[in-house]
Amino acid sequence: YPGPGHSEDNVVGYFPGDRVLFGGCLIKALGASKGNLEDATVNAWSGTVSGIKRKYPDIQVVIPGHGNAGTTALLDYTRTLFNAK
Repeated sequence: YPGPGHSEDNVVGYFPGDRVLFGGCLIKALGASKGNLEDATVNAWSGTVSGIKRKYPDIQVVIPGHGNAGTTALLDYTRTLFNAK
């Protein structure tokens, strides 16, 4: 469990052998909007994503809940979208 963001009970999956993170709706595709925030914990979202980056520093491929896969740039984009410092 990485922490709250898109929902209180986000789940992500990391496959270290492949260095692939399945981020689900916690991770936004490049250019995506914030989307539906009805069940979101917006003030914790960027911190949750930061924690994922720290926990899995070897990520090479990120698969968001919607949109195209990419690199850790998707994590950075998501953090920026939710105003991380």
